[in-house]
Amino acid sequence: MAWSLVTQKQYAVFSRFWIIESLRDEMKEVLGIGFTKYKSLDVGIYADKEEYAMLQKYLVSRLESNPAEILSKCNEWLDACKRLTDYTSSIYAKPYNNYKDIELWNIIEECIAKLKKTSAYIFMAHALDGYFEDFLDKLLAKRDNKSEERAALTVCSKATQLYFAHREFLRIAKKFGDIKNIDKYLNRFILKFGWLGYDTGVGRQLKAKDILQKIMISENKYAESKNRDTVLLQLGLTEKQKMLIHIMDDLIYARNIRGESNSIAGMHMRPLLEEIAKRCAVHYEDMIYLTPDEIKSRLMCKMNISLRKKVFGVVMEDSVLKVYSGKDAKKLQDNEAIDIGTKELYGKIACSGKAKGRACIVIKAKDLKKVRRGDILVAMMTTPEFMIAIERCKAIVTDIGGITSHAAIVSRELQKPCIIGTKYATKIFEDGDILEIDNGIVRKLS
Repeated sequence: MAWSLVTQKQYAVFSRFWIIESLRDEMKEVLGIGFTKYKSLDVGIYADKEEYAMLQKYLVSRLESNPAEILSKCNEWLDACKRLTDYTSSIYAKPYNNYKDIELWNIIEECIAKLKKTSAYIFMAHALDGYFEDFLDKLLAKRDNKSEERAALTVCSKATQLYFAHREFLRIAKKFGDIKNIDKYLNRFILKFGWLGYDTGVGRQLKAKDILQKIMISENKYAESKNRDTVLLQLGLTEKQKMLIHIMDDLIYARNIRGESNSIAGMHMRPLLEEIAKRCAVHYEDMIYLTPDEIKSRLMCKMNISLRKKVFGVVMEDSVLKVYSGKDAKKLQDNEAIDIGTKELYGKIACSGKAKGRACIVIKAKDLKKVRRGDILVAMMTTPEFMIAIERCKAIVTDIGGITSHAAIVSRELQKPCIIGTKYATKIFEDGDILEIDNGIVRKLS
């Protein structure tokens, strides 16, 4: 069986389980095709190569035959995200200690059902990334400033709460030395954006020390990018090209909103999950390493939780999901043969620019603290939790990702050189290697 690496984002077992279920069931319902084989491991998340190729071909065909249908799917996706946050907002901080077990579980099941719906559309963005990459390559092939214009066309034209959070953070950071009562500003930020510490329905509330740490390493600058409307006017697009740009923008926006809605839902769900954890005599931080069914059945062997916190995997074969822990999970990890003598890798330019610096390899979230100012961050992919490290680094290199990926979007916003889709950067390069990136090439100098 051959696999396609689709993301490296690491979720708790609680989230991984319902996400894979949604890619099997809800995705089939809304997109017409669902996965029957999928694996979510410590080293990466993979779809069956044949099924993924079939999904890509199917969605490209639908895009070319009826672009308005894809726009409609984007709107459905946004509606699903709104229904999620509307519902979780309504159940936030209820007196759950007075609720019966069955009442608590009915609420959790409704939350999970709505979370699943927001995940059902995510592969629409993944599968069409390559199509839009080729579209932009052809559109800008003869342009003198193709890198800058590409960046302008792929920066989301609609503002999200994540955008406003970043602007508010920079406003505080710029005034940091002059603010006498910094706690008041930090608490105000946490009140509005505390959900940034959550993802896929789980996590922890953002704390003042998190913001202070980020302020201390922030470059305190706003990115300047070429005006999108000016570029669109200069290109003289056909109606079909305008429609494709519109769809690409909507996909980027919907993907951002999905992540945002799942984070907000996580904050809203925390008191409910904590009450369930209390009744099950475990900590919240331990309970999220169990599947929803295990939590409901109270099958909570502490040894299993301990093993899973070290390493775990969730594998779907023939539509059936199974969780592996410890040594059993490690056996599932593929060891692909790669020429480690290679000194150059090629990728796609997400944000143009030349940079030279020390490589810092980030595989897991715990590695983020290694990144120093001026390093070149090398990761399989980036996620919102990488933001503190991204503020420190000089440039970004990823194994996977397309124009709608987190690394691509953030690098353009911060104007940091970024090369995505190198496939093997995290395996070829090591901490301390001196790297140079330029024009889609990552080169090891020493």
